[in-house]
Amino acid sequence: MSSIDPVLPLSPGRLERHGFEYYRHGTLSLYAALNTRNGEVVGKTAARHTSQEFVAFLADLVANQPRGKEIHLIADNLSAHKTKRVEQFLAAHPKVHLHYTPIYSSWLNQVENWFARIERDVIARGVFTSVKDLARKLIRYIRHYNRDPKPIKWTYRDPSRRISHDTNVTVTGHYCSGINRAKPANHRTCKRKGAGHLAGSPHCSKISNRRADQPGTWS
Repeated sequence: MSSIDPVLPLSPGRLERHGFEYYRHGTLSLYAALNTRNGEVVGKTAARHTSQEFVAFLADLVANQPRGKEIHLIADNLSAHKTKRVEQFLAAHPKVHLHYTPIYSSWLNQVENWFARIERDVIARGVFTSVKDLARKLIRYIRHYNRDPKPIKWTYRDPSRRISHDTNVTVTGHYCSGINRAKPANHRTCKRKGAGHLAGSPHCSKISNRRADQPGTWS
């Protein structure tokens, strides 16, 4: 979209101001894969977000990797990522492995941090005269970013709060959706080691301990 009124810059005693009216030129999907080892990003824009475009992006990703290399991809649970077309692609490329984040936990995927970054740097304050202009600026940003990519390093201010394989985790019902207000008879909180789910609810998922920092892992 492009704003009808120009952005009014900062001035003494005044904040930057944006007009509320804008032209909507269309929509665009951005596919991106973040290499968790070195921070590099492979990106591609598409008019839609369907399994056809997703598989095309996977094919481009495989083509950019050394032949025969094991590739592990971490994705969310979007329906377009779980179609027959995707299954056929994975069957034809046995060295490509697709892993899904727990339901309602796509924020665990490191690429979401990168999407937040491109949203801040390009999209939020950007003015785009057309869909093609938006695509051009997104790809230009990715190329510029890849000149000095940096991997994401998870940090903790309080190491005592880290969750490990021997940590007892209790998850209350507000983390899950679709649970009736009236608790069922088998409603109980699971405190088994290594578990992070609410027992008796089909809408919750176990917290995965899968490592995403191995070579060839993309999120």
